[in-house]
Amino acid sequence: MEVQARSVKVTILADNTAKAPYVEEHGFSAFLDIETPEGPYRILFDTGRGALFANAPIAGVNPFEADAVVLSHGHYDHTDALAQFLEKQREAGYPASIVYASKHVFSPHYSTRTGICRPIGLSPESCAALESCAALESPGPLDTRFESGKSGSGGFIPVDELLHIAGGSAFLGGAIPRTEPLEIPSPLLFSDKGCTVPDAMIDELFLAVRTATGLFVLTGCCHAGVINTLEHAKALSNGERIAVVAGGLHLAGCGAERLEATAGYLVRSGTGRAITGHCSGKDEERALAALAGGIVSPFECGSTLVL
Repeated sequence: MEVQARSVKVTILADNTAKAPYVEEHGFSAFLDIETPEGPYRILFDTGRGALFANAPIAGVNPFEADAVVLSHGHYDHTDALAQFLEKQREAGYPASIVYASKHVFSPHYSTRTGICRPIGLSPESCAALESCAALESPGPLDTRFESGKSGSGGFIPVDELLHIAGGSAFLGGAIPRTEPLEIPSPLLFSDKGCTVPDAMIDELFLAVRTATGLFVLTGCCHAGVINTLEHAKALSNGERIAVVAGGLHLAGCGAERLEATAGYLVRSGTGRAITGHCSGKDEERALAALAGGIVSPFECGSTLVL
């Protein structure tokens, strides 16, 4: 089950920051081209809100070749373009991607960030797109669909704590334990329409790819916290080193104490690099880079990473 990818290329297709000719949006999407021992396996990780359709051709990426779509959690800025993606993929004649998301992805999410209590979970269109996918039985620890050949029949596979994909070269991790005392739920996020119950984001997943230098961990927003997420990734992989963590780290406005704890953890744990964007916060990114001794750098639309 523990198979190393021969190479991984990651391209950021949607982010809050972009330079022309790329377009920005408040959202996140990344495309992974993984070379496994069994052949190429491509993943669209989150769909953002639609910028990926303009940015992908500029980046030289064809997202419709994705064997899988992974939704990191049910917030609109990570899922709004799902229905459009699946429709465009079908119209273009490509095999349908399997969609992986938490079994809790339909959980309600609300925010008071704008001063009012508003829904920020899956849109009706995203819910309908997921519900219209053929419901596939959740596999055991390893999804063998890739090993037995890519059927292109699509479908939705709910994920709980752990699922190995891409022939065992990668895995999806959920049910992230919240043990780090500083990594508390955002005070602006709630799970009820009255905005009275803090949102524990039980539907959050991360993707980890095994490489020759350690794990590459990709997170949409890291709502569970960087320390909690990376510790869980290591626990699920028998203590493998974190070579790179990338994605939104949800540090905007988190305060100096948590930034110092996060930087200290990255250094002490031997994490190779942290590549940040989306909800990480520009000031927090700069502070984290200074505290962590230069292993932290930002990404934007069109950024690429090769492992």
